[in-house]
Amino acid sequence: MVINSPAPPTTLNPPYTPSADGTTISGGSGSLTTADGVFTFGPGSGNWPPYLNGIPISVRPNGSNVLSLKVSAQGNLFAQASNNSLWYAYLNFNWYPAGASVTAGPIPLEANLSVNLRTDLHTTTKIGTVVATISVKMSDGSPFSGSMSVAGGSPFVGVSGSAPDYALVTVGAPAIGSFGFTVTATQNGVATSSGASVIGILVSS
Repeated sequence: MVINSPAPPTTLNPPYTPSADGTTISGGSGSLTTADGVFTFGPGSGNWPPYLNGIPISVRPNGSNVLSLKVSAQGNLFAQASNNSLWYAYLNFNWYPAGASVTAGPIPLEANLSVNLRTDLHTTTKIGTVVATISVKMSDGSPFSGSMSVAGGSPFVGVSGSAPDYALVTVGAPAIGSFGFTVTATQNGVATSSGASVIGILVSS
């Protein structure tokens, strides 16, 4: 199992009190606070690099500077990328697509695979074998009611079940080799693979 998030900045000094949902800053000035810390703009003209606790965030939304920052969805940060004007949610020190607008509803913060992973499959493993169960942490603690997808590797695993009870299962005959898969949870426009959402599977004969 892999935690699919960059390391947090070393200057974190929690706890922080988040700004009220709906609070927005733009134009290169002002500050917002979430549980991660204090967000501001760095130097720029027309668009600005996002800063956290006075330090530039190395990973930027869609690889670009930002136009606006906003707190929504129960105290989470969203940034509008300057290169496409779309919004991205900042979850576990990485950015995830949120679409053309910012939702006020609950969003998935993490998609986590169970610790009892079945990573040693065989070419004779039966279709429908559970590889891992999937749980989703929501911003307001509510049950996950969105959609789940899996990508990567060879298409012999897929998502089974319905919200909130999803599992990663075999959907075809596994091929010999080493494969990596990532599950993504989507709800209210936010698609995240933050959390323990990556699995490596070794298939033998």
